[in-house]
Amino acid sequence: MQAVKPSKTDSKSKDLSWLKQLDLLRRSSGIKIDHKGVWWHEKQRFEHPKIIATLNRGLAWKEKPEEKLDQKQAQKSMEASTLADRVFGQWYGEAIVHVGEQWCYIDCEYTPFLIHKLKAKADSQQLYAVLNNEQEFILGPLGLKEDILYSRLAQDRLARFSVHAQIQVMEWLEECAPSPKCNSGLKLVYQEQEWPIISI
Repeated sequence: MQAVKPSKTDSKSKDLSWLKQLDLLRRSSGIKIDHKGVWWHEKQRFEHPKIIATLNRGLAWKEKPEEKLDQKQAQKSMEASTLADRVFGQWYGEAIVHVGEQWCYIDCEYTPFLIHKLKAKADSQQLYAVLNNEQEFILGPLGLKEDILYSRLAQDRLARFSVHAQIQVMEWLEECAPSPKCNSGLKLVYQEQEWPIISI
């Protein structure tokens, strides 16, 4: 009796089924990072410093291109939006964490990235945001939401200031005349650079 070769359709169906199972596994990790940057697994807090350091280093953002607006929709949305919407509203994707070659989705509150501190470099007038995953970015536009500072960084990173970082910037805060670019009435001033703060 001659063996029946599996069709290409069967092969594609198996591939899709396997990918769905893998996606389900990645979404059922039970791992969460809270707004303070504390890691949890199913209501149990991670305590071991090396595990926490590994999770922080593996923290990343996975974009979902299918969610992005096409060019006409984006233009229409841009025209109708406020400055806060344009700077802080376009935030597509999901938080993930890598451990070695493996990764999974994680739960987070708005953004998984925390700014631990701001750092100045001797050869620059810029301020650099040091994140919980040890990446450094030039400080981007600032937003204020429910008394928490956020910054929109390069590589489409939205980061929340930690308590320590917010205390650090207090000495650089100044009042500004209310305007669409500074509707919070505050701005961060460092040397000759200014970052107006937008209410979001």
